[in-house]
Amino acid sequence: MRHFTIAVLAALVLCVAGLAASASPAAAQLYAADGGRAAGSLYRINPLTGAASVVGTIEDSVGEGYAVGGMAFDGEGTLYAITTVGWAQSEIETELLTINPATGEATLVAGTGQRSFAGDITFIDGTLYSFFASGNCVIQLGAINTTTGAVVCAGSAGAGGIVGGGLAYDATGEKLYASLDGVDGDLRTLDPLDSSVDATLSLDGVGGMYTGGQAIGALTYYNGTLYGIRKARGDDVVHLVTIDTTTGAVEIVGMLPPGVDALVGR
Repeated sequence: MRHFTIAVLAALVLCVAGLAASASPAAAQLYAADGGRAAGSLYRINPLTGAASVVGTIEDSVGEGYAVGGMAFDGEGTLYAITTVGWAQSEIETELLTINPATGEATLVAGTGQRSFAGDITFIDGTLYSFFASGNCVIQLGAINTTTGAVVCAGSAGAGGIVGGGLAYDATGEKLYASLDGVDGDLRTLDPLDSSVDATLSLDGVGGMYTGGQAIGALTYYNGTLYGIRKARGDDVVHLVTIDTTTGAVEIVGMLPPGVDALVGR
């Protein structure tokens, strides 16, 4: 009987440990954040259904809130984010943050020196990149120093605009994907060395915000799949989608909370 009791207790311990692991922040596969409010929210996202659960408000230790337009994990698991500003607020400096993925608490790293609408962010071989609409890097890829926030222009991707502003790097295939042009809604494959355009792919069902269609507002490459956020200008309906990088097919996974503007997989 004693051996049986010990075996049962051991099984219970393993079960509880397994449940704790599955519920931990590290088990979350996708994170999203909204950029439409002064203080956005951080969400965990189920990559199979799009179901979202709130992690917390994105604010610092003194209650200063931040609206986030892009997020990316570095190689050590630190979650970086860049703030978003509207087209009518070009006097506001874009800022670089880190976010605790377990709580949503933000820490300001530094200003970027760019008074510009910024798109998505992604790491390429340890360097953080984003696209900027104006400032020093007009419609260009910019390398962001994760200590000082300083931006160095790294080249253009031939985009006529950055509505959408999705950016994601596939480290396995060494491909940089960008959804930057609000006119045609195309997906570009860029050379990660100089951001020149290697290929352009029309996306199914994405016509571009400028023409009343829908744009891909964020990209992240996770577990061999390119995920994106699809939304229309002025519309609160936001979908998590997958994108076939060969055919351009866009498949809806599920609906996301209104205002979501950033997406990252870990």
